[in-house]
Amino acid sequence: MPPISVRLPYLILLVLSLTVPYLVVEHTYPIPTFYSEFATYLLYAFLAAAVAGSLYARRRVLDVGLLRAPKVAWVPLALALWLLLQLVVLHERQPTMNLMGAAFLLAALMAMQTGFWVRQIGLIDATMKWGAYALLVGGVASVACQVVQLTGQESHFYPLVLSYGVKTARRLYGNMAQANHLATYLSFAMMAALYLVQTRRLPVLVWFVLSAAYAMGEALTVSRTPFLQTAMIVGLGWLIAWLQRRDPVNANKSLRPWLIPLVLAVLYIAVNIMVRWANQKFHLELDVSAASRFEDAGQISPRLSLWRYGMAMFKSHPITGVGWGGFPYYQYEFADQLGKVEVANNSHDIVIDLLAKTGLIGTGIFAFGLLGWLWRALRTPLSAERLLGFAIIGLVAMHALIEYPQQYLFFLLPVAFMLGLLETRMAHRVPAFAAWGTQAVLIVAGLLALAPVFRDYQRSEVLYYGKAPEAEYRAAPAFIYGAWGQYGYATLLAMNGANLPYKLAMHEEALTLLPGDTVLKRYAVLLALGGREPAALDVISRLHAFAMGDNDWPENLRSLIKMCDEQGGALKDFKTKLISAYGAPAAAAPGKASDDDDDDDDSE
Repeated sequence: MPPISVRLPYLILLVLSLTVPYLVVEHTYPIPTFYSEFATYLLYAFLAAAVAGSLYARRRVLDVGLLRAPKVAWVPLALALWLLLQLVVLHERQPTMNLMGAAFLLAALMAMQTGFWVRQIGLIDATMKWGAYALLVGGVASVACQVVQLTGQESHFYPLVLSYGVKTARRLYGNMAQANHLATYLSFAMMAALYLVQTRRLPVLVWFVLSAAYAMGEALTVSRTPFLQTAMIVGLGWLIAWLQRRDPVNANKSLRPWLIPLVLAVLYIAVNIMVRWANQKFHLELDVSAASRFEDAGQISPRLSLWRYGMAMFKSHPITGVGWGGFPYYQYEFADQLGKVEVANNSHDIVIDLLAKTGLIGTGIFAFGLLGWLWRALRTPLSAERLLGFAIIGLVAMHALIEYPQQYLFFLLPVAFMLGLLETRMAHRVPAFAAWGTQAVLIVAGLLALAPVFRDYQRSEVLYYGKAPEAEYRAAPAFIYGAWGQYGYATLLAMNGANLPYKLAMHEEALTLLPGDTVLKRYAVLLALGGREPAALDVISRLHAFAMGDNDWPENLRSLIKMCDEQGGALKDFKTKLISAYGAPAAAAPGKASDDDDDDDDSE
């Protein structure tokens, strides 16, 4: 066991890593999760630096041969290399996503190596105990934010609580700005509480109150996945009880460990019923209950459409996939064939997404690498601490089957850390100096990149929050986030025939990042201004498929007609063809939100 001078800085950073990123209030365009993800990376980079620095300082009293790379480390490294090779093999239209994906995987490699070294020096138990207490605190803080949002008191808690402006069909999301993300984080907290009470580190009454709070928070998100995640947590609770019963030294023969998970299951159902009753009784204006959403086919069909698109992309490029950044463009290409679908940059299922974007090569790397890790991990004697680690990975994996949490650093890095922590085998063919050298490069490069990355993102923010956004961005354009900058800049260009080839090229580049309705409408009108009416109508047919998937075609059609009218008589004939093809637009409903309002995916 390393001395307190080594343990304490690491454990403090661990606590911060499991709480701070999930409580960040700032969410801005063009990437609403940027500040949360930036905080995550900063903390894990310092965590890696603290562990590596402490171990290096004690290298004379450590068996450095044990501090090699974990065997599972080849998975993120190989995937990162494949994403970079895709730039050459596929001639990617949007290389930024491949480069950023590779960078995320290297960050995961750094976190994985850190977790493995922590295991090698015997800190698994301390890590799980401190991490569990951290999750309890983070979960309570998140539920408190939801309560503030529920009562509309955000102004009294600024800047600690994110403002929630929705008045009807509410899905309270705390400070994460996405209900499904918060639901998974609260599942972390619920599992942490169960682990602590099962290992007698938390009084039963305190556990009961905390679990009720987390269950209420999950009910306020109106997310469906927590039902399945809670079932997993209950099952793991019983598995902990079984392990305690089989312990030859301190066998626990009481019924308490078996009853606690059962109480959690009943408590979870009861709290959800109570929240549903309170919603009707006190007019809380929450969305329909998560249980009701399971029965609503309209809530399920959008996922099926995205999966159909993902499989179509895989079939078109089965070996290589369409590229890590290719999903939006190929979704645009397939829209006239496959029809109604939500605009997205992924298929909302980790397996289909890997098949679509990386083909059999990338999916094979992921599947064989992680199945091998799982085989090794399960052959090691289980313990309550190891089960908590498996739970963190499993809860995110369950979420990943119907969304894409693994593409956010605040879920990717904890999972990577746990993969390293639970790995049982070293990569013996990788010398210790190579593992140390790689980790040092990743840490130093990552720390040096913090300031440039932060500043570059702020340059792209100018397009949405600047006083003179077009001029300000043109004077200091973004580089790292240039794709998002170009996207926003394209939508600020004047809608007229001046410098038309440049404007068309800008919009064509923008739709490779995301074929959103604003870009497609502008692109269609610009094509029509250039006399390319068949091409413009083709763009509108694809816009129609996306708008039907998002249930906002009437708003988009009204907006298109308005944009044509703003060109005077130049698009009179095109407007006639548009109305002939899609009919005259219906009048807007009173108080209807603008069609340009863009919300993060919250349909889980």
